Amino acid sequence: LGAPADAPPRMSHELSCDVVPRIWSSRPRDSEGALSQPQCLEVVRRVAFLLRTLKEIAQAHAGLGDKGWEDGDELEQMSSRLQDATAECQLCRQDLVPILDILQSSPGPEIWSKLLYELNPRTVDVSISDLRYLQDSISSCFLHGPHAGQPIEQLVLDLHSGKTSPSNLALEVVRWHGHYRTLGHRRVWALKTWLQ
Repeated sequence: LGAPADAPPRMSHELSCDVVPRIWSSRPRDSEGALSQPQCLEVVRRVAFLLRTLKEIAQAHAGLGDKGWEDGDELEQMSSRLQDATAECQLCRQDLVPILDILQSSPGPEIWSKLLYELNPRTVDVSISDLRYLQDSISSCFLHGPHAGQPIEQLVLDLHSGKTSPSNLALEVVRWHGHYRTLGHRRVWALKTWLQ
């Protein structure tokens, strides 16, 4: 593999919204009618902010039992804000169906535990080949974690030699547009390169 490249490796991925049905509003689109990558990522950023806020609300109310439930106004507002944020992207809206269903269900104190279940991280088994990226380039060296400062190619070599096991590389992923997408782009790139 040689020395790390000066330029970060390019990654193939399906980040552009070309698979999204063309039923969105009149925001600027590319030549094929899809929202541009930065515009779709802006939807994701807005939704992520709202979900973090919703999780904080649920955590604050979860321990209060019946006292934590006064009325449904707060949840109705959050449901409306999430629907507004995803109005231009039907795939983002589909990803939120379980949460929107909870927000629109009958009010009661159990709603907080249901929301926390949906909003808290869970462990899932996902094939590396099924993971997709959230960006189209990465740094050639790790910035954080146990491999900080090392070139990504070193991890590929360590995987080939058996020094590092793929099972020791827990990855953070998010579900977006019906697919799991990595938050650990360098590790996934190294794993995909190792598998080739």
